[in-house]
Amino acid sequence: MVPEIPLRPIVASRGSPTYNTAQHLAKILRPLVGHSPHHVCNSSQFVSITRNLTVQPTDLLVSFDVVSLFTNVPTGEACKLAKERLEHDTTLAERTDLSPDQIHDLLLTCISSSCFQWQGKFYEQTAGTSMGSPLSPVLADIFMEEFESSSLLTADLRPSLWLRYVDDTFVVWPHGPDTLQDFLQYLNQQHTSISFTMEQEQHGTIPFLDVKISRNPDGTLGHSVYRKPTHTDRYLHQ
Repeated sequence: MVPEIPLRPIVASRGSPTYNTAQHLAKILRPLVGHSPHHVCNSSQFVSITRNLTVQPTDLLVSFDVVSLFTNVPTGEACKLAKERLEHDTTLAERTDLSPDQIHDLLLTCISSSCFQWQGKFYEQTAGTSMGSPLSPVLADIFMEEFESSSLLTADLRPSLWLRYVDDTFVVWPHGPDTLQDFLQYLNQQHTSISFTMEQEQHGTIPFLDVKISRNPDGTLGHSVYRKPTHTDRYLHQ
């Protein structure tokens, strides 16, 4: 039986009318991202943060994954959040002569121009951000930083650690297994477009990005390379 592997509909936007503009806007927005204490930029930073972490025997290691983040980002909200950050960015003039209002309008133009042709028909993406656009990662991060900040602030029970890379989140949950499902339900009620799936540790181990995290007897965490079951060690060479 063929396993159910979700397909990722990626349309390359390179060479499209708005590609250069989107690339320039992404460069302007990028310094706005990554200042959250929950943000990790890669596996190396994740390992560095968690290397000296000590967890209790009753703590649970959990990962949350946003379902199809890019195509579910509420673009109007994300662009508004970007504009608000730009209005408070004292270094904006060093990167561009554009005003926050002008950048906001250009963002909406680029996002609403995701068109492609398939088998002789033209299609337009009407919701979310395109997975092939330079703007998608930075807008997704801006939205998720606001989402997690407000959601964690108002939660009755909070994780002791919440680290996110784009749509993947590593969590240490200190409140026991009985409340974990309630927390997942709480997260999924915060926004109509955003839905999480959850994976709990198995036999003291859990994968996050390309790292396999394991509990050590002294409460520290061990790290090793994680490869998905579909990994074949096959690579394309140019």
